[in-house]
Amino acid sequence: MYKRKIGWYKLMILHRLFELLVYNIDSSADNSRIKKTIRYIADHYPEKITVKAMASMTGLQTNYFNAIFKQKTGLSI
Repeated sequence: MYKRKIGWYKLMILHRLFELLVYNIDSSADNSRIKKTIRYIADHYPEKITVKAMASMTGLQTNYFNAIFKQKTGLSI
């Protein structure tokens, strides 16, 4: 039962991320980094993904990445 809830939660998150990717994010530099992150999450969600790795992938400091991701998506990571 627990694994089923986790699976459902992951699908809900992926759905929200794809909505953001397709509809809500414009083309600024920060937004392109967020789009890259969303694509990465979608492709690697079964794996362990760290905030530090996502920040590094986008070339941002972890704290700034957290702030930008929250600002652009409305989601905390």
